[in-house]
Amino acid sequence: MQVAALGGFILFVGFLAFNGGSQLSISKKGDGVIVAMAVMNTVIGGSAGALTAMCVHKSVDAVRQQSHYWSLLVTINGGLAGKSFCIPGVTKSRLFELLHAVL
Repeated sequence: MQVAALGGFILFVGFLAFNGGSQLSISKKGDGVIVAMAVMNTVIGGSAGALTAMCVHKSVDAVRQQSHYWSLLVTINGGLAGKSFCIPGVTKSRLFELLHAVL
């Protein structure tokens, strides 16, 4: 469990660096805003994916009448899926467009 959490954390930091660096430079006026939007969209995409995965997992357990527990592994996978989903349009998407697409 600890190794999975550490791996997920390393991937989360990698996604932030990858998406934040997708602008390639912040020397012109307005480039900093684009980088900030890319990082914000990455964080929100991962958060929305993790929350969605947790809620779906909890709902499926309730329907199956199984033990109701929160799974760290499902949360990590959902967060990574949300971050992966937002990569193509991370510098172009606005906040509500991203949340609508992920949820």
